[in-house]
Amino acid sequence: MSLPLNKRSYDIFLSHSHSDAIFAGNLYTWLTGVAGLKVWFDKTQLGAGSLLATDLQAAIGNCRSIILIVSGESMSKGWVRNEYNSAIDERANNQDFRIIAIKIGESNTKELMKGTTWLDIDSPEINAKLAYGLIQGLYPSEKQLLSNRPKDLYVSCSWRPSDAAVVKTICSQFASSGFRLIGDSKDQAGFSNDQDRIERLIGSCGGLLAIIPFRDALSINDPTYKYFVKEIAIAKSHNIPISVFLDSRLYSQENETLIASCSLDENNIDPNLVSSHIERLWDEWIEPPVPHFIFCALDLELDISKPGSMYRTVIESITGTPTIVGSEVQGRSLHEDIAKTIQDAFLIIADITNDNVNSCIEAGMAIMAKKLVRLISSGKNRNPPFMLRGAGQLLGYNSEADLIGITHKIARPFRRRIINLEL
Repeated sequence: MSLPLNKRSYDIFLSHSHSDAIFAGNLYTWLTGVAGLKVWFDKTQLGAGSLLATDLQAAIGNCRSIILIVSGESMSKGWVRNEYNSAIDERANNQDFRIIAIKIGESNTKELMKGTTWLDIDSPEINAKLAYGLIQGLYPSEKQLLSNRPKDLYVSCSWRPSDAAVVKTICSQFASSGFRLIGDSKDQAGFSNDQDRIERLIGSCGGLLAIIPFRDALSINDPTYKYFVKEIAIAKSHNIPISVFLDSRLYSQENETLIASCSLDENNIDPNLVSSHIERLWDEWIEPPVPHFIFCALDLELDISKPGSMYRTVIESITGTPTIVGSEVQGRSLHEDIAKTIQDAFLIIADITNDNVNSCIEAGMAIMAKKLVRLISSGKNRNPPFMLRGAGQLLGYNSEADLIGITHKIARPFRRRIINLEL
């Protein structure tokens, strides 16, 4: 059985040949040291015979994605096909396994990896175009449904193969009705290791949909169902409206108007029952207690502050969360409205390069409001100005590629799953 993504030890399997060692080494350094990813990397040649087929499959199966470095030399030795075939097998077992291919020079790839997106390079340096392409490859959903005012609904459910069909049946009907369905990212550590993160996710939504399957215990208060119960309790603590689809064999003391007790079989789900819960939850949905957008404190004269810039797109692709900058805030009292927007933001990322006055002021506002703040600046890692030290370490960058990398490192812990994209 394929290992769940959140149980895997590595983010990336880096496949390369000895002839491409300089580029592979540079890429490994960027992926691990700058972007904060865990990479399986054999610094010796990975030709046929370097690993037994079973070892290769096990190594790839312990990673969430693979990056294949393809050159004329590696193609001539035939290792590409072996590792690509292993990666294809892995993706057949887990559709969320990512395959990213980097093509060096004029290597002939026409008969190999048809349908694979290639990143072409002509030097061993990691530039912004490559860095951006890698991040987009790891988070490929280019349509993140980032509308201005979506009705976000947190989904508490099980994605085990035996449960997935009924979950998709119910979720599809909710999604078709206009809800944006939010869940925890598949490769996150899970509830038991980071309850605060789950609380933030639930608080970022205006409703909760729970789909609770039968697990050999008749009462929902049995420890078997503890994570469902905890997530419902978190929603209640924020006065977030809930709707629960409960296997008819289970017993619960919840208000009957909140529960649809039914057979959780995708072939027997009554669409009218689902519709009645959709209508109620649509009417009761509230503005999220913890609005989920990221405020970017930036020098507004720079291109990275513009909508659609690489910088902002990277943040939005990783987190599934919109970004906003000070110039996009509207209101009669602009200073107060910007301060209010910062107070409402889920996370503030402030680039204080050259101690930019506006960025420093906005970062200071966020720190005073006790918000999550992350500081970055061009140059080396350093201590921030004295009044901003409450935000912790300042991460430095020396190039556009480094900026993309450290932005990934900052944003990744805050990513969330948009389930609509998978239905």
